[in-house]
Amino acid sequence: MKRSARRQGKSCKGWYSSGRGFLARFYLPERSKLTRHRHAKALQDSLILLFNRIEAVKEEHDKLDNNNKFLQKYIGDLMTTSKITASGGKSKK
Repeated sequence: MKRSARRQGKSCKGWYSSGRGFLARFYLPERSKLTRHRHAKALQDSLILLFNRIEAVKEEHDKLDNNNKFLQKYIGDLMTTSKITASGGKSKK
């Protein structure tokens, strides 16, 4: 009955229940345009903050990845050098 009232353009206040989640609360007919605009602006701002945080984490990851590769190469070179030194130091008699 409430759905048919909605289709006919009659008031169906209370048709959306508070338990239907975010979309039901966002699209309530009694919400004013200003309230929706403020809500959209807040969502955009939080999205921008998330994007900036993701970019910062990516940069930090790349920096750490480069440092890790450098250290792996350095350790590999040390291991090679120590093997050469160890085998070169022992002379066969």
